[in-house]
Order: sequence, then structure tokens, then C-alpha cells
Amino acid sequence: MSLLQLPESAKLPKARALGSTRATKLGATYDDVIAQGFWASKGIFDTYYQLSRRTRENLTRFILNSEAT
Repeated sequence: MSLLQLPESAKLPKARALGSTRATKLGATYDDVIAQGFWASKGIFDTYYQLSRRTRENLTRFILNSEAT
């Protein structure tokens, strides 16, 4: 199972960045990720560690599928 698709030439992300990004994708709030990950600020996380900045455009699908994960 692959949690992240990367080009072959790309470096692997740090576990901390991968976990935090995955948490936000699965619905965790930025405030929770910042607090529990001991990030210095949202800006530091956003600029250097957030692997994806895509928004959840289809909130209905996210909510309906959230119980399955």
C-alpha cells in the first residue's frame, strides 16, 4: 500500500510531514495537527511540511466516506 505517490526522482518525505499531511487530509483540523505535532506555527507547517495543499472540494463525499476509513 502506498500512502503517497511520488515521482521516482523525488525524495521521500519525513515521517512527521507525511503523518501530519495525512491527518489533515482525513479531517483533522490544522489547530489539532499544530498542537499535537508540536509545530512552531501553522506557517512553518504549511510552508515546509504540508505535502498537499488541495482543499476538499467535495465535502459531501468526504463526510459520507469518512466512516469507511
